[in-house]
Amino acid sequence: MSESDRRYDRYRLDEAAFKTVKLKRHGVMGLLSGYVDCKVKDMSKAGALVLCSSSVSLGTRISLKLELQNDSELVFLAEVVNLGRDVTKGLVKLGLRLEPSPEGSAEYRFLDSLAENYQKSF
Repeated sequence: MSESDRRYDRYRLDEAAFKTVKLKRHGVMGLLSGYVDCKVKDMSKAGALVLCSSSVSLGTRISLKLELQNDSELVFLAEVVNLGRDVTKGLVKLGLRLEPSPEGSAEYRFLDSLAENYQKSF
């Protein structure tokens, strides 16, 4: 299955499954500002839709950190490919393209099991 086909299989992540969800920019700005709380609205093997309060620009490379209830952490490297605004909540919408995780890693297994653990997002 190609990356473009996988984009259509998105899954709504349950907020209760995570202790924290944060993102951080790469580079000097990321070192200065650190991690910012965010919410992952949906996710696929190819990308994610994230809501956060801080604004970033297209092409910004970020790290998306999900801390699971069992204290394990998943860190996804991504690039901002789409920007928008959720006017009802006053948050910034970030469309992220996830970099492929190494096969066998915890991140790879998490993405591979999305269909088994979460509901499909329409």
